[in-house]
Amino acid sequence: MTYPIRSIALGLAELDAGDSVLRYGLDLARRLGARLHVVHAFLPPEAALGLGAVDPMGLALPTLTVDPGLGPDLRKTLAARLQALLPPAEAGAETVPHLVAGTPGDALSESARTLGADLILIGAAQAGRLEQVLLGSTTAHVVRHAQVPVLVLRKPPRPPGTRVLLTTDLSEPSARAVEVGAAVAHTLCGGSAEYRLLCSLPPGAGDAAAAEEQPARETLRALARRLAASGAPVAEVLRAGAPADEILAEAAAWPAELVVLGTHSRSGLSRLLLGSVAETALRELRCSALVVPSVLAEAEQLAA
Repeated sequence: MTYPIRSIALGLAELDAGDSVLRYGLDLARRLGARLHVVHAFLPPEAALGLGAVDPMGLALPTLTVDPGLGPDLRKTLAARLQALLPPAEAGAETVPHLVAGTPGDALSESARTLGADLILIGAAQAGRLEQVLLGSTTAHVVRHAQVPVLVLRKPPRPPGTRVLLTTDLSEPSARAVEVGAAVAHTLCGGSAEYRLLCSLPPGAGDAAAAEEQPARETLRALARRLAASGAPVAEVLRAGAPADEILAEAAAWPAELVVLGTHSRSGLSRLLLGSVAETALRELRCSALVVPSVLAEAEQLAA
């Protein structure tokens, strides 16, 4: 069970040497022998003037302020600051800085695609603001547009013995996403990781609930056997309730250090307003999450 990670695209929100995402990315790149692309987005002052307006839905867009102390040559100043954060080549990690004009979500998504990254690494946004719930944070934007796994970092998953919660709705696309996610988690966390496989069923009572539970258990057990055969023995967990709620409850009760989530091929206004299970869980999880995009799971299935 392997998922080779040769190239990582890391989104750096602030030019800060103490940034926890940057520290973890450097450690991970050294451990895997991967190239680390550090992407920092900026908006030129003239572009920033267009923000702070109202979008077509009538919701205020966030305003970007530019530090006047940066001087007239903003790009050169930021590039020097970014370069100063990265270790020299002889330090054991191959790092490449990328200063990209544009919004953070677009900059990281497009950079990951053009650079051929195998993994995107980004910090979790703080939850609770209106624009994150309705418009989507940078993290949500990247997750929606990613073509490779996205590691959303809160507390870095540290081997050995990392607790990894795999989540599924028992559909075949979801099962494939779980298999890909388990392989990525194995690469990130090593062979000593501990796995649980979670599925949630709608709450019910009586014979109807029992009739639904038995085939679900059989499907869950079959998926667990597939994972065990590939090197990831798992404990099966079946819960009753809304999927996002049960993911959060199981992650907190165990407690998990990394939760693997699959996305579905959804877009447009329905997704913008309602959100997927993955996005709902991402807003509330207190541990790191690994999001496997549906496009990757589908590609892996075709190649199998």
